[in-house]
Amino acid sequence: MSNLAARVLTVVLLPALAACGTNDPAPKPTTTTTASTAAKSPVNDIGTASKAAEDAYRNMWKAFISASRASNPNDPELARYASGHALDVLMRGLQQSKDQGLLGRGEVILRPSVSGLEPATAPTKAAVEDCVDTSGTAMYKADGSPYQDSLGGKRSMSASLELIDGSWKVVNFGLKAVGTCA
Repeated sequence: MSNLAARVLTVVLLPALAACGTNDPAPKPTTTTTASTAAKSPVNDIGTASKAAEDAYRNMWKAFISASRASNPNDPELARYASGHALDVLMRGLQQSKDQGLLGRGEVILRPSVSGLEPATAPTKAAVEDCVDTSGTAMYKADGSPYQDSLGGKRSMSASLELIDGSWKVVNFGLKAVGTCA
């Protein structure tokens, strides 16, 4: 969130994030900010695969924001939409917040766009580009003691997804600094 997403994700990945960026223009906004369905996809339909990959990306964020409210690194919804390096980063970041007595509140605004599917037929890999707005989020101390959170804002994000056992999951991502997209 401001920043929980920024803090949790960059505390764990700060050195690697600079190398994970893109110079692509920000994707166009979409009208929904969360998806409520599981991210399953018939592998022979490009349109369905694209939607399912985007849904998995949105659901990863939804699970992360929900887990941040209690700084719960073991929330089972995280593993439902993330795997591998991405899941490890989310869990480690939430554990660090928990250890510091920090909780998150607020919502992120997502504007994802599927920028690639591979292979062209029966895709099993997807790339998502986003301009994540964390300005409506904040971290605070669970015990009520003062905590000065960093300011949120619009951050460029690139994510890689894979079709794993019939479900799309985020397997890697890079979140850039505030001001890297409009």
